[in-house]
Amino acid sequence: MRGFCMKRKTLILLIALTFNFSPVFSLSHFNSQIEKNPYFSSTFDTLRYELENDINRLIKDFNYPAGIAFKDLKSGEIFFFNENEIFPTASAIKIEILIHLMKEYQNGNLNLYENIPVKLRVGGSGLLQFFDQSNLNLSYYNLALLMIQQSDNTATNI
Repeated sequence: MRGFCMKRKTLILLIALTFNFSPVFSLSHFNSQIEKNPYFSSTFDTLRYELENDINRLIKDFNYPAGIAFKDLKSGEIFFFNENEIFPTASAIKIEILIHLMKEYQNGNLNLYENIPVKLRVGGSGLLQFFDQSNLNLSYYNLALLMIQQSDNTATNI
């Protein structure tokens, strides 16, 4: 069971990294591919082709279904991969929570290193559930680390 959980976490991380970083770091590569290959009519077509290949490579050995949606913010075009598959999303919500946290930080609405009192409103799983919350203060940064690195659902729920 531990191997399965580790593979699932790794797969989620790899998909998140592919989704978040490939378009940023590879646009020059994609633009050069458009010039070389008339099959690609736009950067989005190139991204879609490369992303589909990357995702297929990532999930090939996992034997676990995965899905993704990608939107080109310039053209509005949307790419879906396995959009009709039904599968558990596990901790996918944590990525959205982390993105929101980073946006609040970037907009100056949040100090990541500010300690806040930890009060459990709902239960969860993970390391944090075992701490005495009566005097526990953690920063948003540390809660995010617990949420993402340890998949701590208690940190997510705070």
